Amino acid sequence: MTSEATTWSAPGEQHPVARVLARLDTAVGEALEVPLLGLDEARAAEALAAVTAVESRLVALRARLTSQAEAVGVGAGTGTRDAGAWLAHRSRLSSAEARRRSRFAQRLVRWQAVAAALAEGEVNAEQAQAITTALDDLPDSLDPVLLDRAETHLLAEARDFGPRELRVLGERLLHVVSPEAADAHDARVLSAQERDAWERADLWMSDDGHGATWGRFRIPTASAAVLRTALHALAAPARGADPEGSADPSPPGRSRPYRFRMGQAFCELLDRIPVDALPDTGGANATIVVSMTLDQLRAEPRERAGDHGAGAVASLDTGDRLSVADARRRACEAGLVPAVLGGAGQVLDLGRRRRLFTRSQRLVLQRRDRECTADGCDAPAGFCHAHHDEPWSRGGPTDLANARLLCGHHHRRIHDPAYRAEITPDNQVRFHRRT
Repeated sequence: MTSEATTWSAPGEQHPVARVLARLDTAVGEALEVPLLGLDEARAAEALAAVTAVESRLVALRARLTSQAEAVGVGAGTGTRDAGAWLAHRSRLSSAEARRRSRFAQRLVRWQAVAAALAEGEVNAEQAQAITTALDDLPDSLDPVLLDRAETHLLAEARDFGPRELRVLGERLLHVVSPEAADAHDARVLSAQERDAWERADLWMSDDGHGATWGRFRIPTASAAVLRTALHALAAPARGADPEGSADPSPPGRSRPYRFRMGQAFCELLDRIPVDALPDTGGANATIVVSMTLDQLRAEPRERAGDHGAGAVASLDTGDRLSVADARRRACEAGLVPAVLGGAGQVLDLGRRRRLFTRSQRLVLQRRDRECTADGCDAPAGFCHAHHDEPWSRGGPTDLANARLLCGHHHRRIHDPAYRAEITPDNQVRFHRRT
Protein backbone atom coordinates (compact mmCIF):
# COMPACT_ATOMS: atom_id res chain seq x y z
CA MET A 1 0.00 0.00 0.00
CA THR A 2 1.18 3.55 -0.73
CA SER A 3 2.53 5.52 2.22
CA GLU A 4 0.32 8.34 3.52
CA ALA A 5 3.34 10.30 4.82
CA THR A 6 3.23 12.97 2.10
CA THR A 7 0.34 15.34 1.33
CA TRP A 8 -0.98 16.76 -1.92
CA SER A 9 -1.04 20.56 -2.08
CA ALA A 10 -1.66 21.82 -5.57
CA PRO A 11 -4.72 24.10 -5.54
CA GLY A 12 -6.79 23.96 -8.68
CA GLU A 13 -5.25 20.72 -9.91
CA GLN A 14 -6.96 17.35 -9.87
CA HIS A 15 -5.67 14.97 -7.20
CA PRO A 16 -3.79 11.94 -8.61
CA VAL A 17 -6.31 9.51 -7.12
CA ALA A 18 -9.10 11.32 -8.95
CA ARG A 19 -7.22 11.00 -12.26
CA VAL A 20 -6.62 7.29 -11.63
CA LEU A 21 -10.28 6.74 -10.78
CA ALA A 22 -11.31 8.56 -13.96
CA ARG A 23 -9.09 6.24 -16.02
CA LEU A 24 -10.45 3.25 -14.13
CA ASP A 25 -14.03 4.33 -14.86
CA THR A 26 -13.15 4.61 -18.54
CA ALA A 27 -11.50 1.18 -18.53
CA VAL A 28 -14.51 -0.43 -16.86
CA GLY A 29 -16.77 1.21 -19.42
CA GLU A 30 -14.64 -0.20 -22.22
CA ALA A 31 -14.70 -3.67 -20.63
CA LEU A 32 -18.50 -3.52 -20.45
CA GLU A 33 -18.61 -2.77 -24.17
CA VAL A 34 -16.46 -5.76 -25.10
CA PRO A 35 -18.63 -8.56 -26.58
CA LEU A 36 -18.44 -11.84 -24.66
CA LEU A 37 -19.48 -14.01 -27.58
CA GLY A 38 -16.95 -16.80 -28.03
CA LEU A 39 -15.52 -16.56 -24.49
CA ASP A 40 -14.87 -20.25 -23.76
CA GLU A 41 -14.95 -22.02 -20.40
CA ALA A 42 -11.28 -21.57 -19.55
CA ARG A 43 -11.14 -17.89 -20.50
CA ALA A 44 -14.47 -17.13 -18.80
CA ALA A 45 -13.16 -18.70 -15.58
CA GLU A 46 -9.92 -16.70 -15.85
CA ALA A 47 -11.77 -13.44 -16.49
CA LEU A 48 -14.20 -14.05 -13.60
CA ALA A 49 -11.32 -14.72 -11.18
CA ALA A 50 -9.55 -11.59 -12.43
CA VAL A 51 -12.56 -9.31 -11.99
CA THR A 52 -13.11 -10.73 -8.47
CA ALA A 53 -9.51 -9.87 -7.55
CA VAL A 54 -9.96 -6.36 -8.99
CA GLU A 55 -13.17 -6.01 -7.01
CA SER A 56 -11.27 -6.87 -3.80
CA ARG A 57 -8.63 -4.26 -4.60
CA LEU A 58 -11.35 -1.69 -5.20
CA VAL A 59 -12.85 -2.49 -1.80
CA ALA A 60 -9.42 -1.87 -0.24
CA LEU A 61 -9.23 1.48 -2.04
CA ARG A 62 -12.75 2.34 -0.93
CA ALA A 63 -11.81 1.58 2.68
CA ARG A 64 -8.77 3.87 2.47
CA LEU A 65 -10.89 6.65 0.98
CA THR A 66 -13.57 6.12 3.64
CA SER A 67 -11.01 6.53 6.42
CA GLN A 68 -9.62 9.67 4.78
CA ALA A 69 -13.10 11.11 4.27
CA GLU A 70 -13.87 10.66 7.96
CA ALA A 71 -10.50 12.16 8.94
CA VAL A 72 -11.03 15.35 6.89
CA GLY A 73 -14.68 15.70 7.91
CA VAL A 74 -16.55 14.99 4.70
CA GLY A 75 -20.16 16.06 5.20
CA ALA A 76 -19.40 18.70 7.83
CA GLY A 77 -19.87 21.50 5.32
CA THR A 78 -23.46 20.49 4.67
CA GLY A 79 -24.26 19.73 8.31
CA THR A 80 -24.37 15.97 7.76
CA ARG A 81 -23.70 13.88 10.86
CA ASP A 82 -20.61 12.14 9.46
CA ALA A 83 -18.99 10.88 6.25
CA GLY A 84 -21.05 7.69 6.31
CA ALA A 85 -24.33 9.59 6.49
CA TRP A 86 -23.14 11.87 3.68
CA LEU A 87 -22.27 8.86 1.50
CA ALA A 88 -25.60 7.17 2.25
CA HIS A 89 -27.43 10.28 1.06
CA ARG A 90 -25.17 11.04 -1.90
CA SER A 91 -24.95 7.46 -3.26
CA ARG A 92 -28.42 6.36 -2.12
CA LEU A 93 -26.99 3.63 0.10
CA SER A 94 -28.82 2.44 3.18
CA SER A 95 -27.58 3.91 6.46
CA ALA A 96 -26.81 0.39 7.67
CA GLU A 97 -24.58 -0.30 4.67
CA ALA A 98 -22.79 3.03 5.08
CA ARG A 99 -22.11 2.25 8.75
CA ARG A 100 -20.89 -1.23 7.86
CA ARG A 101 -18.42 0.22 5.37
CA SER A 102 -17.22 2.73 7.95
CA ARG A 103 -16.62 0.04 10.58
CA PHE A 104 -14.83 -2.13 8.02
CA ALA A 105 -12.56 0.75 7.06
CA GLN A 106 -11.70 1.34 10.73
CA ARG A 107 -10.80 -2.33 11.16
CA LEU A 108 -8.52 -2.27 8.13
CA VAL A 109 -6.67 0.73 9.58
CA ARG A 110 -5.83 -1.42 12.62
CA TRP A 111 -5.11 -4.68 10.80
CA GLN A 112 -2.61 -3.59 8.18
CA ALA A 113 -1.66 -7.09 7.00
CA VAL A 114 -5.30 -7.83 6.16
CA ALA A 115 -5.60 -4.48 4.39
CA ALA A 116 -2.48 -5.28 2.33
CA ALA A 117 -3.80 -8.73 1.40
CA LEU A 118 -7.10 -7.20 0.31
CA ALA A 119 -5.28 -4.55 -1.72
CA GLU A 120 -3.30 -7.28 -3.49
CA GLY A 121 -6.44 -9.29 -4.22
CA GLU A 122 -5.19 -12.19 -2.07
CA VAL A 123 -8.38 -12.16 0.02
CA ASN A 124 -11.84 -10.93 -0.88
CA ALA A 125 -13.95 -8.45 1.06
CA GLU A 126 -16.03 -11.12 2.84
CA GLN A 127 -12.90 -12.94 3.96
CA ALA A 128 -11.35 -9.70 5.19
CA GLN A 129 -14.54 -8.88 7.08
CA ALA A 130 -14.54 -12.30 8.80
CA ILE A 131 -10.83 -12.05 9.67
CA THR A 132 -10.93 -8.51 11.08
CA THR A 133 -14.06 -9.28 13.10
CA ALA A 134 -12.35 -12.28 14.70
CA LEU A 135 -9.20 -10.24 15.40
CA ASP A 136 -11.21 -7.43 16.99
CA ASP A 137 -12.86 -9.97 19.30
CA LEU A 138 -9.50 -10.96 20.82
CA PRO A 139 -8.81 -9.62 24.35
CA ASP A 140 -7.33 -6.12 24.37
CA SER A 141 -4.69 -7.26 26.87
CA LEU A 142 -3.22 -9.85 24.48
CA ASP A 143 0.48 -9.46 23.71
CA PRO A 144 1.05 -7.62 20.35
CA VAL A 145 3.25 -10.52 19.22
CA LEU A 146 0.30 -12.87 19.65
CA LEU A 147 -1.99 -10.45 17.81
CA ASP A 148 0.41 -10.48 14.85
CA ARG A 149 0.52 -14.28 15.02
CA ALA A 150 -3.28 -14.44 14.99
CA GLU A 151 -3.51 -12.13 11.96
CA THR A 152 -0.90 -14.18 10.08
CA HIS A 153 -2.66 -17.44 10.98
CA LEU A 154 -6.05 -16.36 9.64
CA LEU A 155 -4.54 -14.92 6.47
CA ALA A 156 -2.84 -18.25 5.86
CA GLU A 157 -6.14 -20.09 6.43
CA ALA A 158 -7.83 -17.73 3.95
CA ARG A 159 -5.90 -19.44 1.14
CA ASP A 160 -8.06 -22.52 1.65
CA PHE A 161 -11.23 -21.34 3.40
CA GLY A 162 -14.07 -18.93 2.68
CA PRO A 163 -15.70 -16.42 5.03
CA ARG A 164 -18.03 -18.95 6.71
CA GLU A 165 -15.15 -21.27 7.63
CA LEU A 166 -13.01 -18.32 8.68
CA ARG A 167 -15.73 -17.17 11.07
CA VAL A 168 -15.72 -20.64 12.66
CA LEU A 169 -11.92 -20.65 12.86
CA GLY A 170 -12.05 -17.15 14.32
CA GLU A 171 -14.15 -18.38 17.25
CA ARG A 172 -11.26 -20.64 18.28
CA LEU A 173 -8.49 -18.24 17.30
CA LEU A 174 -7.33 -17.49 20.83
CA HIS A 175 -6.99 -21.23 21.53
CA VAL A 176 -4.62 -21.49 18.55
CA VAL A 177 -2.28 -18.60 19.35
CA SER A 178 -2.37 -18.82 23.15
CA PRO A 179 -4.15 -21.79 24.78
CA GLU A 180 -3.31 -20.55 28.29
CA ALA A 181 -4.77 -17.10 27.65
CA ALA A 182 -7.79 -18.75 25.99
CA ASP A 183 -8.56 -20.81 29.09
CA ALA A 184 -8.37 -17.74 31.33
CA HIS A 185 -10.42 -15.66 28.88
CA ASP A 186 -13.09 -18.36 28.56
CA ALA A 187 -13.29 -18.60 32.35
CA ARG A 188 -13.77 -14.83 32.69
CA VAL A 189 -16.43 -14.78 29.98
CA LEU A 190 -18.25 -17.77 31.46
CA SER A 191 -18.19 -16.30 34.96
CA ALA A 192 -19.57 -13.01 33.65
CA GLN A 193 -22.25 -14.85 31.68
CA GLU A 194 -23.24 -16.91 34.72
CA ARG A 195 -23.51 -13.79 36.90
CA ASP A 196 -25.52 -12.02 34.22
CA ALA A 197 -27.79 -15.04 33.68
CA TRP A 198 -28.44 -15.24 37.42
CA GLU A 199 -29.20 -11.53 37.73
CA ARG A 200 -31.53 -11.63 34.72
CA ALA A 201 -33.30 -14.87 35.70
CA ASP A 202 -37.05 -14.32 35.81
CA LEU A 203 -40.33 -16.21 35.74
CA TRP A 204 -43.90 -15.06 35.35
CA MET A 205 -47.17 -16.99 35.14
CA SER A 206 -50.65 -15.96 34.08
CA ASP A 207 -53.95 -17.81 34.37
CA ASP A 208 -55.89 -17.46 31.13
CA GLY A 209 -59.24 -18.02 32.86
CA HIS A 210 -59.93 -21.21 30.90
CA GLY A 211 -58.28 -23.76 33.16
CA ALA A 212 -54.72 -23.23 32.01
CA THR A 213 -51.76 -21.24 33.27
CA TRP A 214 -48.96 -20.16 30.98
CA GLY A 215 -45.84 -18.08 31.31
CA ARG A 216 -42.23 -17.56 30.40
CA PHE A 217 -38.93 -17.91 32.21
CA ARG A 218 -35.25 -17.15 31.77
CA ILE A 219 -32.74 -19.20 33.80
CA PRO A 220 -28.99 -20.00 33.64
CA THR A 221 -27.97 -22.76 31.25
CA ALA A 222 -26.71 -25.10 33.98
CA SER A 223 -30.05 -24.83 35.82
CA ALA A 224 -31.87 -25.43 32.53
CA ALA A 225 -29.88 -28.65 32.09
CA VAL A 226 -31.23 -29.87 35.45
CA LEU A 227 -34.77 -28.89 34.43
CA ARG A 228 -34.50 -30.57 31.05
CA THR A 229 -33.21 -33.80 32.60
CA ALA A 230 -35.98 -33.79 35.24
CA LEU A 231 -38.65 -33.21 32.57
CA HIS A 232 -37.25 -36.04 30.43
CA ALA A 233 -37.54 -38.37 33.42
CA LEU A 234 -41.12 -37.27 34.15
CA ALA A 235 -42.12 -37.58 30.48
CA ALA A 236 -40.66 -41.07 30.04
CA PRO A 237 -43.25 -43.83 29.34
CA ALA A 238 -44.21 -46.44 31.96
CA ARG A 239 -43.06 -44.28 34.84
CA GLY A 240 -44.51 -44.42 38.30
CA ALA A 241 -46.84 -41.88 39.82
CA ASP A 242 -45.73 -38.27 39.52
CA PRO A 243 -44.32 -36.79 42.70
CA GLU A 244 -46.61 -34.29 44.31
CA GLY A 245 -46.04 -31.37 46.60
CA SER A 246 -45.95 -27.62 46.54
CA ALA A 247 -44.05 -24.81 48.16
CA ASP A 248 -43.91 -21.07 47.94
CA PRO A 249 -40.77 -20.50 45.81
CA SER A 250 -40.38 -16.82 46.58
CA PRO A 251 -37.18 -16.12 48.50
CA PRO A 252 -37.31 -13.39 51.12
CA GLY A 253 -36.56 -9.78 50.27
CA ARG A 254 -38.40 -7.17 48.23
CA SER A 255 -35.50 -5.31 46.66
CA ARG A 256 -36.05 -6.91 43.24
CA PRO A 257 -39.22 -7.14 41.10
CA TYR A 258 -41.40 -10.14 41.80
CA ARG A 259 -40.75 -11.82 38.43
CA PHE A 260 -36.99 -11.75 39.02
CA ARG A 261 -37.33 -13.12 42.53
CA MET A 262 -39.61 -15.82 41.15
CA GLY A 263 -37.03 -16.68 38.49
CA GLN A 264 -34.29 -17.04 41.08
CA ALA A 265 -36.59 -19.05 43.31
CA PHE A 266 -37.26 -21.34 40.35
CA CYS A 267 -33.51 -21.92 40.07
CA GLU A 268 -33.37 -22.66 43.80
CA LEU A 269 -36.20 -25.17 43.36
CA LEU A 270 -34.34 -26.88 40.53
CA ASP A 271 -31.13 -27.01 42.55
CA ARG A 272 -32.94 -28.68 45.44
CA ILE A 273 -34.95 -31.37 43.65
CA PRO A 274 -33.92 -34.65 45.33
CA VAL A 275 -32.81 -37.13 42.68
CA ASP A 276 -34.68 -39.95 44.41
CA ALA A 277 -37.94 -38.01 44.01
CA LEU A 278 -37.80 -38.47 40.22
CA PRO A 279 -38.43 -41.65 38.21
CA ASP A 280 -35.44 -43.55 36.88
CA THR A 281 -34.31 -42.80 33.33
CA GLY A 282 -31.90 -45.09 31.55
CA GLY A 283 -31.48 -47.18 34.69
CA ALA A 284 -30.35 -44.32 36.95
CA ASN A 285 -31.87 -41.40 38.80
CA ALA A 286 -32.12 -38.22 36.71
CA THR A 287 -28.62 -36.80 37.07
CA ILE A 288 -26.46 -34.16 35.40
CA VAL A 289 -22.75 -35.03 35.25
CA VAL A 290 -20.12 -32.30 35.35
CA SER A 291 -16.59 -33.17 34.22
CA MET A 292 -13.49 -31.59 35.72
CA THR A 293 -10.03 -32.63 36.80
CA LEU A 294 -9.20 -33.59 40.36
CA ASP A 295 -6.93 -30.53 40.63
CA GLN A 296 -9.80 -28.26 39.55
CA LEU A 297 -12.13 -29.71 42.18
CA ARG A 298 -9.57 -29.35 44.96
CA ALA A 299 -8.13 -25.97 43.96
CA GLU A 300 -8.47 -23.02 46.32
CA PRO A 301 -10.24 -19.90 44.98
CA ARG A 302 -7.92 -17.36 43.40
CA GLU A 303 -6.69 -14.63 45.71
CA ARG A 304 -7.58 -11.73 43.44
CA ALA A 305 -11.06 -10.83 42.35
CA GLY A 306 -11.66 -11.77 38.74
CA ASP A 307 -8.45 -13.84 38.52
CA HIS A 308 -9.52 -16.89 36.53
CA GLY A 309 -6.52 -19.03 35.71
CA ALA A 310 -6.15 -21.77 33.15
CA GLY A 311 -8.36 -24.78 33.75
CA ALA A 312 -11.13 -22.76 35.40
CA VAL A 313 -13.84 -24.15 33.09
CA ALA A 314 -15.79 -27.39 33.59
CA SER A 315 -18.23 -29.07 31.22
CA LEU A 316 -21.63 -30.74 31.56
CA ASP A 317 -22.59 -33.98 29.88
CA THR A 318 -25.06 -31.92 27.82
CA GLY A 319 -22.11 -30.17 26.13
CA ASP A 320 -22.64 -26.88 27.98
CA ARG A 321 -19.86 -25.30 30.03
CA LEU A 322 -19.75 -23.65 33.44
CA SER A 323 -17.12 -22.17 35.70
CA VAL A 324 -15.39 -24.47 38.18
CA ALA A 325 -16.57 -22.19 41.01
CA ASP A 326 -20.19 -22.79 40.00
CA ALA A 327 -19.49 -26.51 39.58
CA ARG A 328 -18.10 -26.71 43.14
CA ARG A 329 -21.20 -24.98 44.50
CA ARG A 330 -23.52 -27.28 42.58
CA ALA A 331 -21.56 -30.33 43.73
CA CYS A 332 -22.90 -29.61 47.24
CA GLU A 333 -26.45 -30.27 46.03
CA ALA A 334 -28.38 -33.27 44.76
CA GLY A 335 -28.94 -33.71 41.04
CA LEU A 336 -25.39 -33.02 39.85
CA VAL A 337 -22.51 -35.49 40.18
CA PRO A 338 -18.83 -34.61 39.64
CA ALA A 339 -16.99 -36.95 37.27
CA VAL A 340 -13.42 -36.43 38.50
CA LEU A 341 -10.83 -37.24 35.82
CA GLY A 342 -7.19 -38.21 36.21
CA GLY A 343 -4.32 -37.08 34.01
CA ALA A 344 -5.14 -39.58 31.28
CA GLY A 345 -8.84 -38.70 31.37
CA GLN A 346 -9.92 -41.83 33.25
CA VAL A 347 -12.77 -41.48 35.74
CA LEU A 348 -11.32 -41.48 39.27
CA ASP A 349 -14.58 -40.86 41.10
CA LEU A 350 -18.19 -40.50 39.94
CA GLY A 351 -19.72 -38.55 42.78
CA ARG A 352 -19.61 -40.48 46.01
CA ARG A 353 -23.17 -40.28 47.31
CA ARG A 354 -21.99 -39.83 50.87
CA ARG A 355 -21.16 -36.23 50.03
CA LEU A 356 -24.88 -35.35 50.43
CA PHE A 357 -26.39 -34.57 53.82
CA THR A 358 -29.21 -36.88 54.79
CA ARG A 359 -32.76 -35.75 55.44
CA SER A 360 -32.25 -36.29 59.18
CA GLN A 361 -29.09 -34.16 59.15
CA ARG A 362 -30.91 -31.38 57.34
CA LEU A 363 -33.70 -31.42 59.93
CA VAL A 364 -31.11 -31.06 62.69
CA LEU A 365 -29.41 -28.23 60.76
CA GLN A 366 -32.72 -26.42 60.33
CA ARG A 367 -33.39 -26.65 64.04
CA ARG A 368 -29.83 -25.65 64.95
CA ASP A 369 -29.16 -22.80 62.49
CA ARG A 370 -32.81 -21.75 61.88
CA GLU A 371 -31.78 -19.49 59.01
CA CYS A 372 -28.93 -18.66 56.65
CA THR A 373 -25.68 -18.37 58.64
CA ALA A 374 -24.32 -15.50 56.51
CA ASP A 375 -23.86 -12.40 58.61
CA GLY A 376 -26.93 -10.16 58.28
CA CYS A 377 -29.05 -12.63 56.28
CA ASP A 378 -32.38 -13.87 57.64
CA ALA A 379 -33.40 -16.25 54.83
CA PRO A 380 -35.39 -19.07 56.50
CA ALA A 381 -33.97 -22.57 56.73
CA GLY A 382 -36.43 -23.87 54.15
CA PHE A 383 -34.69 -21.81 51.46
CA CYS A 384 -31.16 -22.77 52.47
CA HIS A 385 -28.63 -25.31 51.22
CA ALA A 386 -26.47 -27.53 53.40
CA HIS A 387 -22.85 -26.48 52.88
CA HIS A 388 -19.58 -28.21 53.87
CA ASP A 389 -17.25 -25.79 55.73
CA GLU A 390 -14.29 -28.00 54.80
CA PRO A 391 -15.09 -28.91 51.17
CA TRP A 392 -16.05 -32.50 50.58
CA SER A 393 -13.68 -32.48 47.59
CA ARG A 394 -10.75 -31.93 49.97
CA GLY A 395 -11.73 -34.58 52.45
CA GLY A 396 -14.28 -32.66 54.49
CA PRO A 397 -16.72 -35.03 56.27
CA THR A 398 -20.46 -34.96 55.72
CA ASP A 399 -21.35 -34.45 59.37
CA LEU A 400 -23.04 -31.77 61.40
CA ALA A 401 -19.81 -30.33 62.81
CA ASN A 402 -18.73 -29.51 59.24
CA ALA A 403 -22.13 -28.24 58.06
CA ARG A 404 -24.02 -24.98 57.96
CA LEU A 405 -27.07 -23.52 56.25
CA LEU A 406 -26.57 -20.93 53.50
CA CYS A 407 -29.26 -19.42 51.28
CA GLY A 408 -28.82 -19.72 47.54
CA HIS A 409 -27.33 -16.23 47.23
CA HIS A 410 -24.70 -16.77 49.92
CA HIS A 411 -24.00 -20.33 48.77
CA ARG A 412 -23.03 -18.83 45.44
CA ARG A 413 -21.02 -16.17 47.22
CA ILE A 414 -19.00 -18.65 49.30
CA HIS A 415 -17.94 -20.43 46.10
CA ASP A 416 -17.21 -17.17 44.26
CA PRO A 417 -13.42 -16.64 43.93
CA ALA A 418 -14.02 -12.88 44.01
CA TYR A 419 -14.87 -13.13 47.73
CA ARG A 420 -13.12 -14.42 50.85
CA ALA A 421 -15.28 -15.98 53.58
CA GLU A 422 -14.54 -15.57 57.29
CA ILE A 423 -16.32 -17.51 60.05
CA THR A 424 -16.93 -15.26 63.05
CA PRO A 425 -16.85 -16.44 66.71
CA ASP A 426 -20.65 -16.63 66.74
CA ASN A 427 -20.55 -19.05 63.75
CA GLN A 428 -21.65 -16.50 61.17
CA VAL A 429 -20.05 -16.20 57.73
CA ARG A 430 -18.76 -12.75 56.81
CA PHE A 431 -17.71 -12.01 53.23
CA HIS A 432 -14.94 -9.70 52.02
CA ARG A 433 -14.40 -8.79 48.38
CA ARG A 434 -10.89 -9.63 47.23
CA THR A 435 -8.87 -6.75 45.80
